Amino acid sequence: MTFDFADRVGAIGVPTLVIAAAEDRVDAADVLKAEVLGRIEGAQWVVNAGSGHLVPLEAPVAVAGHLSDSTVQLFPSIGFLIADRRLLVPGSTSTSSSSGVSPMCRPRTIGYRDW
Repeated sequence: MTFDFADRVGAIGVPTLVIAAAEDRVDAADVLKAEVLGRIEGAQWVVNAGSGHLVPLEAPVAVAGHLSDSTVQLFPSIGFLIADRRLLVPGSTSTSSSSGVSPMCRPRTIGYRDW
């Protein structure tokens, strides 16, 4: 069973970041770039080094970084809302707590009024 969505991607009308994987054996980066990127107006492109087809599972921190960078490029005025990625990496030397996990990563309960 194959899934071909190439003929429908042109209908995407929102800011889009296409993340390819350098080691992807299913959808090679050059094929993805040729078949998808040119069909989405204004899409951004990044190739994640060292990961295969399942980039979000294999490199979640890198994907978060790509998304943060893309968001700041699209909406520069909200750049201050994007957390420093180093805070999200347990054991990081930047402002991490003594437990080695950033306070931002610890689960907490918030009420609806906190939003």
